This record gives sequence, C-alpha cells and structure tokens, in this order.
Amino acid sequence: MGTADDDKCVRLFLELRHADGRPCLRLARWSVSSGRQVCCDVSGNDTFTLLSAPSDYLKLGRRHHVASFKAFQAWLAHHHHDNTSSRLVIIPHVMSNGGCYSWNCFQSHLDRAGIAYDVPSRHVVRYGKLKHESSLPRDVRSIAVAFSILATKNQLVRPVFAALFLVVLSVASFVVTDIFGIVDPVQSNYNRFIRRDAAIPKLFLYSKADPIVESNHIQEAMAHANELKTPFVQGVDFEKSDHVAHFTYDPQRYKQSVRAFVSQFVQLQSAQ
Repeated sequence: MGTADDDKCVRLFLELRHADGRPCLRLARWSVSSGRQVCCDVSGNDTFTLLSAPSDYLKLGRRHHVASFKAFQAWLAHHHHDNTSSRLVIIPHVMSNGGCYSWNCFQSHLDRAGIAYDVPSRHVVRYGKLKHESSLPRDVRSIAVAFSILATKNQLVRPVFAALFLVVLSVASFVVTDIFGIVDPVQSNYNRFIRRDAAIPKLFLYSKADPIVESNHIQEAMAHANELKTPFVQGVDFEKSDHVAHFTYDPQRYKQSVRAFVSQFVQLQSAQ
C-alpha cells in the first residue's frame, strides 16, 4: 500500500480480483502528493495509481478522472488482456471524502464503459465527514479546517485560513445548493455510500482525536446504515490517531481489522 508517509496522502485504494479469486489490480488514489505512478504494492500486486488533487471537487463527475480512466483501460488491456471478459470483484478502501468522491466518479466511468464488476464489501473505510438529516445543515466547518491544514503548516495561520475558507465554502454551498439545486460532493458521497449502497457491508475506521472529522459524524452514519438494514456494519475507533493516519498510528491493528472484516465476504490470499 506504500510507505508510512505515503499513507498520509492516499485517499482511495481499490483491490480488484477476477471472479476466480486471483488478484487483478490494486488501484490507489493520491491527494496532495507528487505526481507518480506506483507499479506494485508491498505484496507484489500490480498497481495503478489514480492521480488527483483537492481541486477535483470543483469538477463535475463526468470530467473527474477522465484521463485517468483512459489510462486505466489501457493498463487493464495491457496487463490482463487474457482476462478481459472476466467479471471483476472490486473491494474499495476509501479514505476521507476525497477518496469517496474519486470512487463514485471512477465507478460511474466503469458503468459507462460496460466493465462488469461486483462490490462484495466496502470493506475498508471511511474517515470522511458524513452528512445526513441529523447533522447540522450545511455544516462545512470540517472541510474548511481540512483545507486550512492542506494550505499551511503554520499553527498560528491555520485558524485564519480556516475562517476564510469557511466563509467561501458557506457562500459556495448556498449558491450551488439553493440557487442551482446541485447536490454537493459530500452529500453525494453520503447518498451513494450509505443510502444507495445500503446492501454492501461496511467497515468504518475513525478516531476520536481526528481534528477534521468528528467521531459522532461517523457514529451517526453507522447508525443510519443499520437503520437501512446494511447486512454488516462495523466500526473501529483508533482513539488517538490523526486524520487519515490510522495506519501509521497502529499498523498492526489496522491490518488485522481490515483483514478480519474482508475475510468474511471474499476469499483472501495467504496472509501478507
């Protein structure tokens, strides 16, 4: 999956398998990192990297990852040309709302391209802020904080940046939602992950110490998933880890939690 430093940047990590159980591909989506391709992960599986940035939120779904998806199709044809007719099993590891949005858009590209696949479990994930009716309306504070953290490392300047981002995001949310009637990416993530995909088992990895995502938002989403009769909902609280840093904080627990969850729904290779 990459080094510890890389894990602070990764936002979407997909494991793809052919229907017979053989690994096909692992796909990583990186944010705020240098543009680079990763040829294979630490387990030796082929890997395709989906390069992206926070500005992707400003793009419509059809325009998001268009070039990356074309590269993915070429990659798939080159590396697995003998299995092009095989149905893929995709297991998304999604990190934060950036990863959720990337997966939603990438999934739409898969559908439009007619690539056959199944998602037996959304078995790793979610650090991102989740909104639904019980949350504060148009609560964009955590997003503003996230942008301020990305913008500067200066602890004194961050509150100023966060305040400015909050004003901009609040106005933008009003214009986009109330005037144009467009569903914002965060709400779209919730609609798809929790509501539309209610039949897919989910593992939520989060932390009480996360400065960006409040743990009660994750717990609300888990409760709502249970209300919608999601067949299996599990949460793991890392308690002291930072945002999208659970793996670096406790890699053993992270790997064990993921593997134990996934093994209930898909046939795994020998332990890595």
